[in-house]
Amino acid sequence: MGITYNLKCEKCHYSIDVIEGVGYADSPNSVFYGRSGDPDANWSIAFPDGICEDGEPLLKEYVEDSAICDTVFEMIGKGGCPSTDYGHELYRCKECDSLENHFHFKIVEGHKQYEPSFSCKLCTGNLERIIVGNGRFVVDDDIKKYDEVDGIVHLKCPKCEEEFLKYVQVLFWD
Repeated sequence: MGITYNLKCEKCHYSIDVIEGVGYADSPNSVFYGRSGDPDANWSIAFPDGICEDGEPLLKEYVEDSAICDTVFEMIGKGGCPSTDYGHELYRCKECDSLENHFHFKIVEGHKQYEPSFSCKLCTGNLERIIVGNGRFVVDDDIKKYDEVDGIVHLKCPKCEEEFLKYVQVLFWD
């Protein structure tokens, strides 16, 4: 299950719709492998007829950078496996405070681990994963957390640098 919410600046009206988590169709098979040659691997309660639909892995839709996808599919081809900790998450630029949604995941291949890094679309600075509110979909303790108290988050507006953003329109999705 995922959550969608909006972060909005009351001063300049900056706004971003945030998507976190995964939906019913985001099984590891559909996200990282697509339709398998093994009919038993294509079954999922998530699909109306119980069978995964034909097509490419959903990762290609979720991650814009084809180099990241190429790295992932190469590692999977060599026996790498996705971790169970994957999904849509919020990222913040360390340079300009811009906020962006990205699909986070890890691939483990033997002793190697790959976790994508993303660059800011505005300034090309490095993005960091952040948690807003209770962060129910993120299990990594090293991620910076911004608490929501009475609908307010102490997170700097990337447009006008106001110190607070309003946390609104919480919706659970699947």
